[in-house]
Amino acid sequence: MLDAIRNRNDTTSFKLNFAQPGNEGFVEQADNTATMPIPFETLIPYGIIIAMFGATGAGMNKIKNMSSGGKKHRWSIDQWDR
Repeated sequence: MLDAIRNRNDTTSFKLNFAQPGNEGFVEQADNTATMPIPFETLIPYGIIIAMFGATGAGMNKIKNMSSGGKKHRWSIDQWDR
């Protein structure tokens, strides 16, 4: 059995098996490989959702600020101030 292993530090190393009965020179992935990270394309929808929550919160804050005459919104106003 002859095993030729490409650069062990490489994350995509492959083990090449030669002249074994039943498997004539197939290539299999070596055991020391790292798993594939999550592609960034899968995180784009989550980024859009978070950005929309931020834009909605900022828009609601701006509308509430404009409705109170440019001052901070008042909480717990009594009957006299209404």
